[in-house]
Amino acid sequence: MKALLTSFVSGMVFALGLGISGMTRPIKVIGFLDFFGSWDPSLAFVMIGAICVYFVANRWSQKMPSFPSSAHMIPFIFSSSGSSSATRSDTIIS
Repeated sequence: MKALLTSFVSGMVFALGLGISGMTRPIKVIGFLDFFGSWDPSLAFVMIGAICVYFVANRWSQKMPSFPSSAHMIPFIFSSSGSSSATRSDTIIS
């Protein structure tokens, strides 16, 4: 439930950021991509702001204690010496 709530809040913050920055308006995005016409640099500031927020969050998350990974369990999960007697050929539907 906590992961679902975190995902929802993250999506809402992202959508709010897109709306505030004007990236939901096609004319704003086209103006940013039109380098040789009337170029609108305002979305560049939005990108710089996003990079700054990411940098701070990344540095903060690196200082947090890490939990042991379960990657060492992958060979056990996919090994054929498990307790199940079913083989790959048993699972194929003819």
